[in-house]
Amino acid sequence: MTRPKNISDEEWRKRKREANKKYRESRTEEQTEERKEYQRAYGREWRANLSEEQKERQLEKKRMWRRNRTKEQKKHIYLREQRWRENLPEERKAANRIRKNARQKLIRKPMTPEQKVAKRAYDLAYMALLTDEQWVERTARGRARDKIGVDNLHDRYIKNLLRGVGFVNPPPELIELKRVQLKIRRYLNQGEQT
Repeated sequence: MTRPKNISDEEWRKRKREANKKYRESRTEEQTEERKEYQRAYGREWRANLSEEQKERQLEKKRMWRRNRTKEQKKHIYLREQRWRENLPEERKAANRIRKNARQKLIRKPMTPEQKVAKRAYDLAYMALLTDEQWVERTARGRARDKIGVDNLHDRYIKNLLRGVGFVNPPPELIELKRVQLKIRRYLNQGEQT
């Protein structure tokens, strides 16, 4: 359906958004799941049939989109991904943590002394150029990230706890065991407070 001439573009887009929203809200859960499954299957089939040039073009589009994102877009995407991760089942979270740690160990190479010196000099120069507002924002962001790590018992927080009692490089099994212990302790503390 084309836009009537007596309606502006903005008004037409608004009407279409409202109509789409009304349609999405009217669907049952089964219809929504069917639609999602159809879209996933279509996406899998489409990606499987891409040529190498098309794959490279898609990757370049993604890179360009990531480069051109605004701060608001980055924040929105980060929050959306955080919500998605928090709603994952515990088994999936544990599997993702193990996979991520293994991938980082494969990718990460130890820095040479020259690289360490260069990185330290770069960090000091970068910190010297920060304004007071940027420094406050950076500190608040770090504290918020640390709080999320403490609340959700992230690996980094648990590793710091274990390092405090003498484990320099704790294995994943010990980290998972400590996470379970902390969850039990928090649960018991909540029971005592109520």
